[in-house]
Amino acid sequence: MNRKNLLTLLSSFGTSVGDIRLRAKSVEEGGLLIGSVGYYTHYLRLTTTCDIESAGSFAISDINAVRSFLKTGKEDTMTLHQEGEGKMLYLTCGNAKIHLPGKGSIDSHTHVAAIEKLLAAASTDNWVKWGERDLSCSASLNSASTQEVISIHTVLGENPLYSVDFYPSQSEAIVKAGKKSKGRMFVTVPLGNVKGPEHKVTSVFGANFPINLRALPAGELTLYMGEDAPIILLHEGTGACLVVFDCDYEEGWE
Repeated sequence: MNRKNLLTLLSSFGTSVGDIRLRAKSVEEGGLLIGSVGYYTHYLRLTTTCDIESAGSFAISDINAVRSFLKTGKEDTMTLHQEGEGKMLYLTCGNAKIHLPGKGSIDSHTHVAAIEKLLAAASTDNWVKWGERDLSCSASLNSASTQEVISIHTVLGENPLYSVDFYPSQSEAIVKAGKKSKGRMFVTVPLGNVKGPEHKVTSVFGANFPINLRALPAGELTLYMGEDAPIILLHEGTGACLVVFDCDYEEGWE
């Protein structure tokens, strides 16, 4: 597969992810390599194309070592080989090779199966529910519209909470962070193909919200959310998916 594509994929998960499971599967267009991580705060799935000799999964026990290896590679093409997730992982790029011990249990994948079960059920129900909670709003947007939301983290620094106010009647969402006493920042995100109730719908998310948005590939996104419910962003072109789970908060946190 392409070395730079794999490097981009792994780097997009951020530096806090220490290990990862990659799944290789055949699709109509060819081969697809899928990486996914799941936590109590969020779920992220990213993909890239590849050539598959045999479908299966790879367990990367040290994602930082693999990223470093890929950065130093000189060839465009590299290969991955592993005969089982608990077995040695072999990566080859040109004349360079790295062997990493396998890992039977991937920490970043612990909650993936449960989250993907909820995703499958939501998709089957046409994205109107997440478990028992309503997803009352949907819209389309371009990933470029999220760049100013991502910048909140740079402008205000670490913020424990971010609120998203979805206004269906105005075809926009307003992301807000900060406190009245220390300064707040507001970003308006234009939306298309909006569906939802007449009234405003609000959900609150944790500090990783803008950081996770940065991981999504460029292009058109479909958004689903509800009152005090997760926000789901789907990238139709690549199958990438981000779910950010809403969090508990105290009244008057602003």
